[in-house]
Amino acid sequence: MSGSLQLIRQDTINNTVTSAFNIGTTSDKAFTTDFDVYLANLTMDGSTTNSETIQCRLIDASGNVISDSEYDNASFQMFGHASFGEERGINDSEIQDIWGTYDKLPEGLASSIYIYNPANSSAFTFLQGAATNAFNGNFKAHKSISVHKSAEEIIGIQFFVTNTDYFLNAKFTLYGVK
Repeated sequence: MSGSLQLIRQDTINNTVTSAFNIGTTSDKAFTTDFDVYLANLTMDGSTTNSETIQCRLIDASGNVISDSEYDNASFQMFGHASFGEERGINDSEIQDIWGTYDKLPEGLASSIYIYNPANSSAFTFLQGAATNAFNGNFKAHKSISVHKSAEEIIGIQFFVTNTDYFLNAKFTLYGVK
């Protein structure tokens, strides 16, 4: 059936103090040539300490997190209490705002990202995301698109925050799209 989802993996990051978490290694690839399109979902309950925007980087076939200036980003932020906002980045060292922002408990987040062509070493990897969260008691939603401007095999994804923080009841689920 076209458009159906196949579960690839589920990861739980619960009460873990970290600034970064990697999904996929050289021995346990998150992305393979079995699928051209993947759907990644991330949910979490929030934080006990900080408000943070979750950013990400891709992981190359050698297991290295790609932090070179190879990402272009654009996001549209919709606030329930204020005017809309836009962010753009060219030649960035990370993918910004695609996972959304989380706040202190009880405000969490939910995000879904489509990842196109990650394991295809002859194509750029594209990401298209949507996230929703509460921030300072107000509703906030994101729509984002990003591209990794280097044609290379991608085996995983890292998400990170700028400060060391707790990831409370964070759940990452990855599907292959048939």
